[in-house]
Amino acid sequence: MVKPGSIIVEDSLFLNLLDEDYSQWLKSLDAILVLGGGVPLSPTEPPVYVQQRCDVVARLFDFMKNNLSSQTSDMKLPSVVCLSAGTAHLPQF
Repeated sequence: MVKPGSIIVEDSLFLNLLDEDYSQWLKSLDAILVLGGGVPLSPTEPPVYVQQRCDVVARLFDFMKNNLSSQTSDMKLPSVVCLSAGTAHLPQF
């Protein structure tokens, strides 16, 4: 069972999606935080590693919407909160 406050690394995030305990944990989420940071590639394009994080969250959110919410009609999907808008330590656009 995943404990509250656990941090799941990307490599193991999609290994147990159909496990009942893991599904229960996913259903309990209030929010998913996407960490940003770094110098953007352009004014409209975040760094590649931030783009990859967004892709992972989109994949997880899509799974939750299509698989878990159909099992429970009262399930509320978590909010996705994107943090940061660059770094104060390096020049920005």
